[in-house]
Amino acid sequence: MKLIKDLGSVKFTAKSGNTYSKPMGIYECPICLEPFEAQQGNVRSGRATKCRSCATRITKTIHGDGKTKTFSNWTSMKYRCSNANYKKYCDYGGRGISVCDEWKESYVAYRDHIATLDNAFKAGYSVDRIDNEGNYEPGNVRWSTAKEQANNRRNNVNF
Repeated sequence: MKLIKDLGSVKFTAKSGNTYSKPMGIYECPICLEPFEAQQGNVRSGRATKCRSCATRITKTIHGDGKTKTFSNWTSMKYRCSNANYKKYCDYGGRGISVCDEWKESYVAYRDHIATLDNAFKAGYSVDRIDNEGNYEPGNVRWSTAKEQANNRRNNVNF
């Protein structure tokens, strides 16, 4: 993404009253070509890739699920498998866990697949990999409870 102007460190005030500063910049949105302000770290890490207006418009146009738990889970799944800056990347992408190409490219394909599984969208259930060493892909995901997910960890030894 094209940096138009480096704003240097800008001070922010947290709700707690503490102040902190972040390096900011003005970037050109690759979609609408309008300038927008973003934290430089977010641009480097890939969290900021377009202006807020374009991001909102694209999300609403494509599927309308931008604020759902399912969409949030999908973005988190892709992020932990592909972003080496993520704090637990070593537990996912760093050890070879990936998201299948179909789901990586299409939220709708992911959403439609998990909707067909048992216990889909029930309260208290979330998507889990059946084979903890396998990828996020059709045939290796299920809806499970927090307890079932806790039993499906690498450090869990069943006697």
